[in-house]
Amino acid sequence: MSLTGEPIVILGVYRSGTSSVAGALVKLGLYMGSEQALFPADEFNPDGHWELRDMMTLHERLLMAFRMNYYAATWLPPNWQDMPFLVAMTQEIRALLTKNFTGQTRWGWKEPATSMLLPLYKQALQAEGTEGRYLFVVRHPRSVLASMIKRFAADGNQGALSKGEGFSEFEERMLGMILSYMLSSLKETQGCPRQILIYERYLQDPRAYLERIANDLLPWEPSSEQMEAAVALVKPQLSHSKFKPGEDTQGWPSLLVRTYDLCLRADLDNAGLNGGAFDQEIDELWDEWMLTREMIQPVERVPSHAMLTWQAPSGLTSDEPPIVPTGYMQTVRWHIDAPPNTKVNIEPYSEPCRLWIKKASWHFAGQERPATLQAGPGGVLEEMPTMNRLALFGPKPLSTTTPSESGPYEFEMEFFMQSGQIALASIIAMIGNRIDQEMRSGVGREGSR
Repeated sequence: MSLTGEPIVILGVYRSGTSSVAGALVKLGLYMGSEQALFPADEFNPDGHWELRDMMTLHERLLMAFRMNYYAATWLPPNWQDMPFLVAMTQEIRALLTKNFTGQTRWGWKEPATSMLLPLYKQALQAEGTEGRYLFVVRHPRSVLASMIKRFAADGNQGALSKGEGFSEFEERMLGMILSYMLSSLKETQGCPRQILIYERYLQDPRAYLERIANDLLPWEPSSEQMEAAVALVKPQLSHSKFKPGEDTQGWPSLLVRTYDLCLRADLDNAGLNGGAFDQEIDELWDEWMLTREMIQPVERVPSHAMLTWQAPSGLTSDEPPIVPTGYMQTVRWHIDAPPNTKVNIEPYSEPCRLWIKKASWHFAGQERPATLQAGPGGVLEEMPTMNRLALFGPKPLSTTTPSESGPYEFEMEFFMQSGQIALASIIAMIGNRIDQEMRSGVGREGSR
């Protein structure tokens, strides 16, 4: 453990004013990374984004691994703690934080996807012997939508046009995303030191908000000079928001209106927020949101089949038992009518995928015996601390050998399968890295001759 102090974590959806608030906290003495490590200022945030480049890259990979998306109403799956790659992810987060913040006592970060990945960060911070303090920035959703539309249009996306007084398809999706960020930030910071900051109110009276943050949230006391510099940084004229807190919510879904209203009330009652006065209401909103998402969640698990082949006395024999990726750790048993000491080629799934294999064993004559696994020509098998990871991208990716005793045999495997575009992208990246390593080692060998 090399991190010291309790970090200030700024939460909030894109285009909600988090960059402006982060800049003010830097003036109060918060360290958010070196200039070289931060994403540079641009026309959309002329005073800086205050986001670490390597954190943005890491978040892209974490979201991809969990089938999540920056611009969607997504959240970690219910079984996220059982994911076999969780340990590696937590280690990556810890490595990123220690790389950027070791030796700092007044530090923190801001990157919007943190709101969706907060359970992972809380686990990483706990492993480092600390916990976060959270500042949740909330801006009027209509102002967030207007800013998003402007940003998307500037990027050449013309599909974000409003349809009169109602909402376009783009705006409906963004409202769902805004709701997801709000509820996840409220739910996952329960029991932690936190504050809500309503951005429109903050622009009207930045000193009051910054003093409240300094008194109730920061684990240090800023100087008067730092406070004046932070207040001077706030520029209400740069905000194009024309909506007042709590107004212009006609036609919105009830769940969104109630969540936004809770944020407005909790902003005015910070003691109640940290004392649990809003927790029951937050839990009820969260449960309703989770139920709604489960009801509309698309089914993406495509039934397929495995392929088992072996050389029997009568010739080459094969079997194609059905298999369905469940999204959870699953156990399957396949019957193999092969002679003793016979090599069996196993293709667990018909599409490119990755498997985290927790257990492989033979069952025969009332016995259970561990099975030795080997990678075939169409797979890469990697040893991990508690299991093996198989990348499947061609025929005969995995093989094993039947026991020396007589059968019949059943081959059992407990594994977690990740398939589809996410697995394919990971496999392509893995193969590219291996080719690059081989080329570099070949260059090194050539140079040594």
